Amino acid sequence: TNFIAFCEKHQAGQKYIEDKANGPALIDDLKGSIYGIHAWPEKGSPYRDANKVQRLKLVETEFEMGNVYLNEELELSHLFLEELTSFTELGSTTGNDDMVDTSTMALIELKKSETFFEG
Repeated sequence: TNFIAFCEKHQAGQKYIEDKANGPALIDDLKGSIYGIHAWPEKGSPYRDANKVQRLKLVETEFEMGNVYLNEELELSHLFLEELTSFTELGSTTGNDDMVDTSTMALIELKKSETFFEG
């Protein structure tokens, strides 16, 4: 699949799949094919019931403080910024939220690590 090829190309160690909607079935399918698959958030996590807007609120200061680097030369960065700035208290105003949603999950995981704060 594209996901497996992407993980191999980028030597991704840990892979998180949202444990909602089709996520559990995807996790079951991939566990036998690829290592490092984790359901996100894990059972018992304080983020388990948080929605996309609430997760963004948990990490918005990282964006505001400049702790998230975006290479402005990449077209994807501009698309990401459009998606990020389209969020309101009700969610995305454009209907696109995949990049922001996965980024908030990644930042929440990174913040668990002491190395996140070493710059």
